[in-house]
Amino acid sequence: MTGPMNEPTAPEPESNPYVGPRAFLPGEPLFGRDREARELLALWLAERVVLLHSPSGAGKTSLIQALLLAALKGEEIESLPVIRVSAEAPPRDCPEVRSANRYVLGALLSMDGARPAERQIPIAELAALSLDAYLTRRAGEERFKGKPMALVFDQFEEILHLDPTDVAAKEELFDQVGAALRNRDRWALFSMREDYVGALEPYVRRLPTRLRTAFRLDLLGETAARLAIVEPARRRGVEFDPAAATALVDDLRTVWVQRPDGTREQQLGPHIEPVQLQVVCHRLWSRLPPGAKVIRPEKSTAASGDVDVALAGYYADSVTAIAAKDGVAERVIREWTESQLITEQRTRGQVLFAPEKSQGLENAAIQGLVDAHLVREDRRRGFTWYELAHDRLIIPVLTDNAAWTAANLHDLQRQAGLWARQGRPAGLLMVGPGLRDAETWAGAHGAELLPVESEFLAASRAARDQWGKELESRRNAAELERQQRENRRFRRMLAVSSALAVLALGGLTATLLSWRAEEKTRQELASKDQQLVSKDQQLVSKDQQLDHKDEQLVKIYKKDLLPTRVREEARSAAERVRPQITYSFPGGVAGDPAGSEEAPILVQYASLKPDSSLIKLLNSRGFKVKPIHGKHDAPNCIWYGAGIGQDDVKQLALTLLEAGFKVQRITPFKESRGKHLRVMTIATDPDFLAEASYTVESLQTLKLPRSADPKATPAPPD
Repeated sequence: MTGPMNEPTAPEPESNPYVGPRAFLPGEPLFGRDREARELLALWLAERVVLLHSPSGAGKTSLIQALLLAALKGEEIESLPVIRVSAEAPPRDCPEVRSANRYVLGALLSMDGARPAERQIPIAELAALSLDAYLTRRAGEERFKGKPMALVFDQFEEILHLDPTDVAAKEELFDQVGAALRNRDRWALFSMREDYVGALEPYVRRLPTRLRTAFRLDLLGETAARLAIVEPARRRGVEFDPAAATALVDDLRTVWVQRPDGTREQQLGPHIEPVQLQVVCHRLWSRLPPGAKVIRPEKSTAASGDVDVALAGYYADSVTAIAAKDGVAERVIREWTESQLITEQRTRGQVLFAPEKSQGLENAAIQGLVDAHLVREDRRRGFTWYELAHDRLIIPVLTDNAAWTAANLHDLQRQAGLWARQGRPAGLLMVGPGLRDAETWAGAHGAELLPVESEFLAASRAARDQWGKELESRRNAAELERQQRENRRFRRMLAVSSALAVLALGGLTATLLSWRAEEKTRQELASKDQQLVSKDQQLVSKDQQLDHKDEQLVKIYKKDLLPTRVREEARSAAERVRPQITYSFPGGVAGDPAGSEEAPILVQYASLKPDSSLIKLLNSRGFKVKPIHGKHDAPNCIWYGAGIGQDDVKQLALTLLEAGFKVQRITPFKESRGKHLRVMTIATDPDFLAEASYTVESLQTLKLPRSADPKATPAPPD
């Protein structure tokens, strides 16, 4: 079959036949899942209670909403609305709601909130019902008479990770579900990510069958993926060239495999992620020229590539369009999406709709995100909640926000954001030249500062003033001690001079008799002077140490050139760039897998004082480091020989970003240095701030030349 197993009347089609990152809705045609829907339905009909599990992004919700529930009606089984135990109760001052089990109430709200308002049960009364009592009450409705009742618990893993400590409430939910399912006219399907299935073990004994019957939904195979690609376009009158469809399928299932000898090669894997396919096809369709009737191979392959990049690009394009349309700053939309819809644990959060603005963002902009299928709108009992459309969007949103922040915000703004996210520690405040530059920039762009950035600037100024006072106090104390030492020395010298004068006025006999005593006195005084000189030297050394410590403090404040998030993204990219990508220069000289059989790449490290932690990090990445004493004329630069592959250059650059150093130049050696030279040279200078640094994103897309021609050398990023 080429179409879905059921042919419901679809809603008014959108301009794009591919849904992008969101799940398919009831009535939307879902291609490539007919077999799975039939097998799951047959298993459910036979067993009554079934666990549906799959990898994240395989399309469980789409399968349920677009195919399974509609097919269930053909079997004379009525289903209630899809249940989410995470559904939040409206924020009302109701003691019954506050004391109710949050998971049971969430399940009841999912089912009852989809009914017409005049038929909904009051929330106080609903909170007092058990799941069995609620289902018994609903069974009296006309549509359920004489028919089994089906319950579908979607994203059931939420019961496990919402609150790991709330064991008693979880057990109560499972007890109530088990009691409700003892009625054999009630059917249940539990849908969840497979990596949480093991965590159900402490609870399943409370359910009938203990969820022994399970169905695994795998990712798309080659044939199913081809249907999901070709059929939506065909329904809009656009045909995929067979070669284009094959190229897109192969591109989406290509993986890197490492051989026993350590070399890597690309191979075609067995599976394709549905979310990735929908995002890539959505972007491909949106870039077709008007009136196009055929999709050629060059269009399909250009649209695929790295899916995280595609998702991030889709998010970036949508935010830019919404900002231009609604007159909302792009920065505000990005910060709202990251801070309100993504939790610190990198899970999806929820925002309650409010008049005009919801948690600080204008509702018109939020609606734009909903229309772009980046945000899902959930209406329950007259209240509207917003959340990201899919878990798969979390990392691309964070990655693209970090890249956009690095490219568009001043150091003051980036540092202020990091300071706020880390709990406002004093160690992240600006001092020294960085603060002076921030003050100059803020004076010219005061209208662009957010309240938290103004607070950060004020806190940095206060810290600088306090630090300056402490430094001045230490210096004043040291100067006072020096003066006291000089005064004591002068008094001792005056006393010695007076004693000598008295001796000179005495007779010769007294002088001879006292000569030995005088000599002893002189020796004692000389010894005391030596002790005082030694003490003076110690105090001078202490002063020098204090001055050195002051310089180190300034360097600590200056050296934090890259935000922590950028370093984390650099580390993540550095860990995956080598096993995922093999680059080569034109002609096949560099980047050849055979190059991995040669000696390790030598990295010459030019610096007056090499950073030992950087050397250790480079060694752990497989480079052989050779420090070269001396400061290079071009700071924060990487030179590479013609025998070095692009993946190795990017690995080195990402490692430098991970260590906290900027990368402001990447250029090949002159040809005279050797055609196959497997050597790279780096120079680092944290004080050199005249130019911007490459970002993680710009490094991943950078194409490096083989020639040393200055015109072929990549320019530094803007």
